[in-house]
Amino acid sequence: TWLVEVFHPEVAVGQKISFAVKNALLDRGLHASDRAPALAAGDIEVIGAVEPERAYPLVCARYAAAGSLRPDDALMAVVLRDPRETMLHVGVCADGRWRWLR
Repeated sequence: TWLVEVFHPEVAVGQKISFAVKNALLDRGLHASDRAPALAAGDIEVIGAVEPERAYPLVCARYAAAGSLRPDDALMAVVLRDPRETMLHVGVCADGRWRWLR
């Protein structure tokens, strides 16, 4: 099951991107869920203090350890990594491992 999260400063834009990504997954015969993985407040506080390049792999590992991502789940994150950029980046978290797609 694919879970999709979009991190964009404009909420309406993020919602449109999320909808489009989920539809693209469904068009390919994959299952997309509206469920979102969750972390404990303490995890969020610690991760918020970490530089972004290290934060994504750390969050991914915590999702797996906390059971927020089940063994048959994968999280696709669409991220605006730098507010000065217009290009979106996509990363995948599966089996507790994070990787940026190219």
